[in-house]
Amino acid sequence: MYSAVKDLADTSVPFGVVCSGVCKSELAPSASTSTDSGVHSCMAYPELWTLQQFAFFTPPAKLSYWFAYWQRERLKWWKKFSKCPSDFSLTEITDPVSAGGDVASKSGAEVSVIRKLPWGGSEAVEHLRTSLLMGDGSAVTPHAIVCDSSLDVAAATYISDGLSLRDDDSDEMVLRLHHKLAPYKATVATTIPALRPLSSLLQIQLKRARVAVYCNPLLGTETSLEEQISRFDEMGIMFTVILDESTQKTGVAYVRNRDTTVRVRRSTT
Repeated sequence: MYSAVKDLADTSVPFGVVCSGVCKSELAPSASTSTDSGVHSCMAYPELWTLQQFAFFTPPAKLSYWFAYWQRERLKWWKKFSKCPSDFSLTEITDPVSAGGDVASKSGAEVSVIRKLPWGGSEAVEHLRTSLLMGDGSAVTPHAIVCDSSLDVAAATYISDGLSLRDDDSDEMVLRLHHKLAPYKATVATTIPALRPLSSLLQIQLKRARVAVYCNPLLGTETSLEEQISRFDEMGIMFTVILDESTQKTGVAYVRNRDTTVRVRRSTT
């Protein structure tokens, strides 16, 4: 990979390359497994999963610096999108090749990003390691820092991180996804059939403003606003534009925040 990318990009170290692809897990349980442990295994080791790999090539003299740099950056990334950043940490560096000294300067140093699970225990969500490349005839034989993660693990991590009860006295579930991870940022809700055209117009205007909008199939139906909003909270939608009886008279709607439940008055004109 190193020589091919180096020649293609006509560059020199340090540089990095990202790879992504679907892999088949040898740890996936059989289809006949029906025990609780089997269900857990299906979640932890799906039969097919998407590998996300980042390889960074550096001169040997700079390996320690870049290895420490990417540890910080990868941990920062995992914490950035979590509502519980303190649940993420790094393991200690292990070096199967040699002990003592500056382990990051040798081939075989490994670090994992660990997440503390809501139900107890912990799991590794990403692995970082160093390795020595085979010589390509150049004056300097580069080292590689490889970061391995899974798109499936990342999705499961942030869904389980964000899903919780509204409060201790409620059985209402809320998916508090980070706003950059939420697939839909807004939707429109109403129970009044006469307001369906206005609702559709608002959805179109939001889409034109490049807002990811969920097209509510319950617009103008008998499904109560509370039921619609509860459904949107479970889907992780950040904002709900509410049209009610007063909207017909005053042209004023309410924008509800998923996390705070606060409703702010906004004009529809």
